Amino acid sequence: MRDHLSTSEIEAYVLCACERVEVDAIEAHLTSCEPCRASLADQAQIEMELFRLAAAAIFCKGCHRVVRAERCSACGVAAEVNGYRIESVIVQNAHGRVYVARSPQGDRVALKELAFVQVPRLEDLEAFERETRILKTLDHPGIPRFVAAFREGEGVDTRLYIAQEFIEGESLQARMATHQFDEAEAVAICGQVLEILVYLQSLSPMVFHRDIKPANLIRRLDGTIALVDFGAARNLGSTIGATLVGTFGYMPVEQLTGIVDATSDLYGLGATLWHLLSRREPWHLLEEEPAAKALNVSSAFAAFLERLVARRSSKRFPSAEAASAALELVRRRRPKTPMRTRWIPERVRTQWPLWTAVVSAAIAAGAYGVHVGMRSAPIAQPSERASLPNPFSLPTAPPTAPSTPPPEPYFVPSHVLTDTSPVVVRGALSVGEVEVVVRAHTADLNTCYLWAKLSSPGPQRGQAVVQFKIAATGRVVSAAIASSTVAAPEFETCVTSAVRKWRFPKPEGGGIVIVQYPIDFPIEQ
Repeated sequence: MRDHLSTSEIEAYVLCACERVEVDAIEAHLTSCEPCRASLADQAQIEMELFRLAAAAIFCKGCHRVVRAERCSACGVAAEVNGYRIESVIVQNAHGRVYVARSPQGDRVALKELAFVQVPRLEDLEAFERETRILKTLDHPGIPRFVAAFREGEGVDTRLYIAQEFIEGESLQARMATHQFDEAEAVAICGQVLEILVYLQSLSPMVFHRDIKPANLIRRLDGTIALVDFGAARNLGSTIGATLVGTFGYMPVEQLTGIVDATSDLYGLGATLWHLLSRREPWHLLEEEPAAKALNVSSAFAAFLERLVARRSSKRFPSAEAASAALELVRRRRPKTPMRTRWIPERVRTQWPLWTAVVSAAIAAGAYGVHVGMRSAPIAQPSERASLPNPFSLPTAPPTAPSTPPPEPYFVPSHVLTDTSPVVVRGALSVGEVEVVVRAHTADLNTCYLWAKLSSPGPQRGQAVVQFKIAATGRVVSAAIASSTVAAPEFETCVTSAVRKWRFPKPEGGGIVIVQYPIDFPIEQ
């Protein structure tokens, strides 16, 4: 090694970004070189100052850049609006955004924003104000609770906001990607949505949602359904000649002309159920009639769905209350099919006596064949019977354990560096709190390592140091690979993407927490 360490070597040592061999050599040199120890202390002081600056910085919740004003100059996302502290952006379109925010009282709310400068039509502004008026009058557990409405700015910089209860859960649209719906679930969802529609149609004047679809039905953590997004809602007094609002496929034909009545939302509900059960876009309903007969459901529920999505409004249920009463009859008539026969097609189950006779005849023929074979076989003598194994005897000793141990998991959390360089946590979280979260997500890192192995096969030991920042909310705001022996570029992308989704405990007192976590993958045989 040279007489003195270079600045890059000292910086890499402070950031724990050195290889194991380099660390040993650097530490051996530091024990005998006073100038290098002084340079190391100066570099450590600089890094601590950078950490303090990072802790005091405010990062944009949209693009994760440093915010130097009330609103991000790059993407326009606000850090705080009228006392509502922004936590994340969940929806963004051409006219505005929907945030998850904390109210001044500390409650989580969904904060909907509409920017004047981004509104191309007057109808969009009217729909936003109409949603505010309607939400103020609604009070149902299946509808987000209205919290507040306010505006900020002047002129073209004016922005309108609606704060409402934030529904924790997953939309049925997102759930379709990982879940297969059956008739029992569809009946339960239908019953809950009909309860909401009965409430809306009991108001005076009636309120019509006009945009019922899987994306607007949220399944809470307890399994209950909530109806969200009342931006398209209207009351009975303003439906004739109304502006076309809704989603194609989920609205009846008459809604295309602006005509909405009590049957319109029922059609949207029926199209939603048909989509969940068939996994096909509901515009196919315009091609197939009757479409519900192609579903794997009982005949009673199929007839119920066909009436919900009837093309003529006169053939649908006249109201949500009438549909709810009909659904109760469907529940009573639904056959209690045993789980073991649900996979059998309905046309086979309807011919069950015939199939029973065929199977019985086959069993009888087999039994007769066994009987004939036993009569023709020679009978063993008593001395021969004693040597035959007894099929009913129990083993005298328990089975021995396999000689080879079970394979180890691909990912073993450990310290790649020496014992003097363990997991580094700078901030108001302990190493134990970080370890708990990382060990709970080892499956994510397993996937990344296996993905990397597919692109660069061969037995090799995978080592990496992951560096990430945790915000005061417990969310990971940035992640990077400080060092790695895995050559595949996909490995870094996969790991950083996975780490960004982790959630840690909120640091006491707030502030940014910086973590450097070494991980070690064993050699694949």
